[in-house]
Amino acid sequence: MTHRNFILIAAMMTLNACAIGGNAENWAVAKGPAGAIVDVKTSTANMKAELMEAGDEGVVLRRSDGKLVFARYASISHLRASRQGAGYNAGGRVTPSAVAMANLKLISHFPYGITPEIRARLLTNAGQSEYLVIE
Repeated sequence: MTHRNFILIAAMMTLNACAIGGNAENWAVAKGPAGAIVDVKTSTANMKAELMEAGDEGVVLRRSDGKLVFARYASISHLRASRQGAGYNAGGRVTPSAVAMANLKLISHFPYGITPEIRARLLTNAGQSEYLVIE
């Protein structure tokens, strides 16, 4: 095989490798600022909502009506991110594993957390003074 053919084959393999496998092209969270849509089940609620923040104690969600809710991990029986793998799930009324927590933060609207200033603006926009708490 000539040197030129070897370089051509190597280049083609490299270009194909870039197109094979998973990528974020079709993730809603990669196309805009919105967080992933999650299914959340507690003893009193069953909803689909935007994941705004995954914190140490629980998650902040934005319901379809725009209201902001807080759910403690201790009350969540099932949390599943739509079209994501098991590494993005939580539940069982326990704090997610470190891997799951990092993944949930990554796909949330605010991966670095909601600052007090942003929280105040979000609540004002939702017509609330505090998060609605679901148990």
